[in-house]
Order: sequence, then structure tokens, then C-alpha cells
Amino acid sequence: MKFLRRPKFTLRTALVLLATSAVVMAVYGVQYRDRARQHALAEELRLLGIRTRIHSFPHWGLLPPVDYVEIDNYLGMRQNGLNWAAVERPKEQRLKAADIARLAGFPSLRKLHLQGDVVEPAAIAEIAKLKSLEELIIAHYPLNDEQFLQLAQLKHLRELTLEATEVTDGAIDRLREQLPELEVYDD
Repeated sequence: MKFLRRPKFTLRTALVLLATSAVVMAVYGVQYRDRARQHALAEELRLLGIRTRIHSFPHWGLLPPVDYVEIDNYLGMRQNGLNWAAVERPKEQRLKAADIARLAGFPSLRKLHLQGDVVEPAAIAEIAKLKSLEELIIAHYPLNDEQFLQLAQLKHLRELTLEATEVTDGAIDRLREQLPELEVYDD
């Protein structure tokens, strides 16, 4: 019965296995802590009326990364007797540039949907700093050409949808020159 020999297990093999498992656990711990921070930030932003979405499933006990953010005129829902009613965001509660800058805490953010006049104009510069964005939807927002051209910083942007904005065709053409891979959908 030579084939049932017990393998030799040296001290060096044990140390290599121990070091490898320590590295794997450290990487897992960093990822777990990062995802927990993302979900805590998502909860804070929810209080400002910013909804976050996740389009993947937990893997090996890790929380999935936040990859989609939606900002619109509604702060949430309120129960009124048996009915639910949407709570609209007052004009004086527009989101500040600092609120939008907090979205940088989501390194996997791929899609941002901005609906309505809900952020101050300086916030567009903060959106332009979100380097991982691949899809951006801006609807019913008074976006002008100057603000719009700041989006040229988004080198990974592949799809841009504009609806009811003040952006001219000339500005769209200039952005397409700077980002040739970009698909722009304009109403």
C-alpha cells in the first residue's frame, strides 16, 4: 500500500501556509471594512434624500459595493393614514457641492441619475470628479454649456443622457470630440 503514504509536512510548508492565510485574511478584512464604510455612508446619504442601489450579490460574506446613485426631488415617502405620499425636497434644501463630494466614498460607482433642480451649480464640478462613472443621466436640471463641458474629466463615461437641460448642440459636439467613446442621448 505505497499509494497511501502520508505526505511530508515540513515546518517551512506550515509557515508558508500560515503566511498565505494571514495575507488572505488581511485583504478580506480591508475589503470588509471598506464595504461597511460604504454602506454606512449610504445610510447617511439616505437621510439627505440620496438613494443608493446595489446591483450585485454578497460574495463570501462581503457586502456588495454601491454602484448606482439616484438623486431627485423626493426625500422619501410618508404615511398619511392608509396612503403613502412622496415628500418633495424644498428648493432651499438643494444639495451642496460637499454633499455630492461624499459620493467619492463609493469607488465602484458606475451610474448616477440626477433628476430635477436638486443640486447647486457648483456640485456639477464634484460630479465631474467621480472618475469611475460610466453612465450619467441628467434630467430636468438647468445645466448650462460651461457646467456641461466640465464632464470631459470623466474619461470612463460611456453613456450620457440629457433631458430638458439648457445644453446646446455645440457643447455636445465639443464633448464628443474630447470623449470619442461617449454615446450622448439628448431630447
